[in-house]
Amino acid sequence: MSRRGLLVGQAGGSTTVVNACLAGVIIEAQQQAGITHIYGMQNGIFGALHERLVDLTHVSRERLDLVAQTPASTLGASRRALDEQEGARLIAVLKAHDIRMLVYMGGREAMQTCCRVERAAREHAYDLAVVGVPKTAANDLPCTDHTPGYGSAARTLALAVRDAARDLEAMSSVADVVLFEVMGRESGWLAAATTLGRANPDEAPHLLYLPELPFDGDAFLGDVQRQYDERGYVLAAVSEGVYMPGSVPGEPVTAYLAGRVRDALGLRAREIRMDALQRSNTLGVSTTDLVEATLVGREAVRQAVRGAGGQMVTLVRVPAPTYRCTTGAAPLDQIAGAVRTLPAEFIAPGGDVSAAFRAYAEPLLGDPLPPHGRLGGKPISPRLPVY
Repeated sequence: MSRRGLLVGQAGGSTTVVNACLAGVIIEAQQQAGITHIYGMQNGIFGALHERLVDLTHVSRERLDLVAQTPASTLGASRRALDEQEGARLIAVLKAHDIRMLVYMGGREAMQTCCRVERAAREHAYDLAVVGVPKTAANDLPCTDHTPGYGSAARTLALAVRDAARDLEAMSSVADVVLFEVMGRESGWLAAATTLGRANPDEAPHLLYLPELPFDGDAFLGDVQRQYDERGYVLAAVSEGVYMPGSVPGEPVTAYLAGRVRDALGLRAREIRMDALQRSNTLGVSTTDLVEATLVGREAVRQAVRGAGGQMVTLVRVPAPTYRCTTGAAPLDQIAGAVRTLPAEFIAPGGDVSAAFRAYAEPLLGDPLPPHGRLGGKPISPRLPVY
């Protein structure tokens, strides 16, 4: 059967480059002779179920190039998953609009939805190619070297922590400790990325806490005190997924820890939580991330046109002295619901990141981080009694 309509959607938390994925999908689909119309679902699978579709067939290249540089999900995203009993409704919508290809971008829940859509198509004997596009700043999908969105989020966090540390150093007369909370409930990829702004091992974050490792509250207080005694201020990067017995459910992890630092150590502690700005802003966009996001979007369409459904597009790192990635594919049922945590070789003894992590992550940041400078003036000896 000849392939006809293509439907594309965006799911989960938006990232800086998710629209570059979308632009890649549309650009490639416009060039495929077998695709007669390109529709977008508004607000993900929720919009598809309610038949909230938009025609993208003739969107201009100039507009797509601009959209590709715009953060957040231009179609509107949703964390709504497809329930098993909703398959018949979705297939009816697809039939009504002669959709034979579905490209859905997102994280674990989105890949689970792709699996359910494909199952529903088989149950209703409907010829449909379902292709998943990885899109999550959390970088926690298996079977791919990394996910579009991670490089830009990593760059943003590396810059933010480096800048926050400079501010803390300058303001150490009024603040002692900054607890920088990072997204990642089950994996520490984003927390680990905060270390990528270090020019030397002594720079921030001075402490790092990953959800892959058990958390010891007493050891944490000892770490903070030791680092404070060494330099007079401390910045700790803490994953939101760090588990602490005694904390209040729903309370931000850094709020709890700041309270403990103030009460137990008498130090002035404050928290920084960037929230959605970690994953969806253009201040730290990675050039590498933008290119690869477009790449996977275009490859998803090629797979759909070939009828290679039931797969997610992957990024495959090419072994070579210079960083390069190509695309591959992995079965959706190997990805849906699975979580890829930081591998042991990326975690150094003591809980910081290893050299292997830096070698893995630094190419994903795109252009080199802009350097910081110091005046380097020579202290002048006092001539008066101590004031």
